Amino acid sequence: MHKITDICESNQYKAVTNDRTLGNFFQFVYSCDLLSAVIKHGKNTPILITQIQSVTTIGVATMLDLPAVILTEGKSFDQASIDQANENDIAVLYTPLTSAEVILDLKNRSLI
Repeated sequence: MHKITDICESNQYKAVTNDRTLGNFFQFVYSCDLLSAVIKHGKNTPILITQIQSVTTIGVATMLDLPAVILTEGKSFDQASIDQANENDIAVLYTPLTSAEVILDLKNRSLI
């Protein structure tokens, strides 16, 4: 298992939630831009890698008890979504990378 702080060691990722969320542990990732599929397949508390910048994304992450959401391609959440993530101890990271690039980066750094 790894901590979210391990991901943040690369300058490609910017954490926007409070420091407490950066201590969350993860072992797997799941990449999808269809939230119904995330609900169906997002088991074993993976990190969600997505482009969907909606408060609903944080709602799904809360429902599934996900440790983090990585929002790709330079997208960002509104402050209400970030506040909801903080309230539910979900780390939110921004990156300019694509979802595929995130997966490759995490794999190359032996984080997944």
